[in-house]
Amino acid sequence: MSGRTVDKQNRRGLLIMAAAAGATFAMPRFVRAGARGKGSDAMFGGDLTSVRETILPSKATAKLDFRLVPDQTAADAEAKLKAHLAKRGYGDIEVKVTGGYDPTQTDENSSLIKASTSVYQHEGMPVSLSPRLAGSWPGCVFTGAPVNLPAGHFGTGHGSRAHAPDEYYVIESSNPAVQGMAEATLSYVMHLYALASV
Repeated sequence: MSGRTVDKQNRRGLLIMAAAAGATFAMPRFVRAGARGKGSDAMFGGDLTSVRETILPSKATAKLDFRLVPDQTAADAEAKLKAHLAKRGYGDIEVKVTGGYDPTQTDENSSLIKASTSVYQHEGMPVSLSPRLAGSWPGCVFTGAPVNLPAGHFGTGHGSRAHAPDEYYVIESSNPAVQGMAEATLSYVMHLYALASV
């Protein structure tokens, strides 16, 4: 970062940058120079090995995770972030976009969502619709042009801790309120039949 320091003022600046880009984002953990971040988003600088150096870091990095909502695009958020940095004299900061896609949304009255809710109701499961998820997935590939189809998540099985070392999925359940893999697989068959009849 060309001789700039990573301090509380710069951390506050990241919040301002995100606001300027018009997006919400997961705030990275603030980590002192030479320490590793825990989690996917972090700020770090200096030597990240176990050796402690007493010199000023020559490089600092901030990894941000922006979550976009309808009427925003990944390209627009990137352009706004770069413009915001340049306007404030930080045009020398390199912005690398390592992935990303536009937001997605599906009408709750679409045949796909109606089929999903009918299967949940048939199984006696409570239904709660979330128009936007905290997680990320490239749903815009299906809901955007040229495909323009509804898309969403469905499933009656149980798993948790996605992408973590201790991620799990229930194969056989001893709890009657939780479906295992066989029952979850059958729910997908039921979902296809429900979709065909909507």
